[in-house]
Amino acid sequence: MKATAIMALSVAALAGCATMGGGPAGGTAPASAAKGVEYRQPEAVADSKYAKTVAKPLEAAWNGLTAAAEKSAFGVDNANAQGHSLTLRFKADPEPYVDCGRITSSGKNAKGKQKYDFPAASARQEYEIAGRKGGYAVDRRMALEAKVQVVLSEAGDGKTRARTKAYYTLTKTIQVRKLGTTATDTVSDKVEFDSAHPGVFQVGGKDGTVCRATGKLEAKALSLLK
Repeated sequence: MKATAIMALSVAALAGCATMGGGPAGGTAPASAAKGVEYRQPEAVADSKYAKTVAKPLEAAWNGLTAAAEKSAFGVDNANAQGHSLTLRFKADPEPYVDCGRITSSGKNAKGKQKYDFPAASARQEYEIAGRKGGYAVDRRMALEAKVQVVLSEAGDGKTRARTKAYYTLTKTIQVRKLGTTATDTVSDKVEFDSAHPGVFQVGGKDGTVCRATGKLEAKALSLLK
């Protein structure tokens, strides 16, 4: 592996997956390791059933749900009328829908000392980190693709119960450049998880960036049923 690629891997791991102390996640700091980078994991959320009951018969609720989905920000991936199961696809800024904790960092550029504090689920964040052999500029991006399944069932007395579960795919891309140079290196990582379980990016090892559903995507899907 080229030296620049090794630098990118080590610095990018710290830029996106540093531990509370700012050191490397699960390893010994390389010569280019960053200082003053901290990562705080998201707090666990209370269990939610992601369910809703409406005062409509099953078929009427199903027809209303599918009609609303066609006009919504969701794309319809699959509609199983017999099983009353609707699978939606969704692509958007990840920050409202997933919580990946927060990253804080400090660096120094031509404008002086800079401090950064931002959500790790941010769609894009540019910042600097201080390395032992100079500073680095980081361009960090996060992209979200998701699928949401909504299943309807009879709840008695002319009512319908809707249950939903979302499946998330997050892609993180980190581009690193040593300050004062033009050459860049890029590291990408992907993680998949669902409404009930967190996902952990592999860059950074077992202490890599942790992401959880906020419940807002599931609520958005349920809001289609009125």
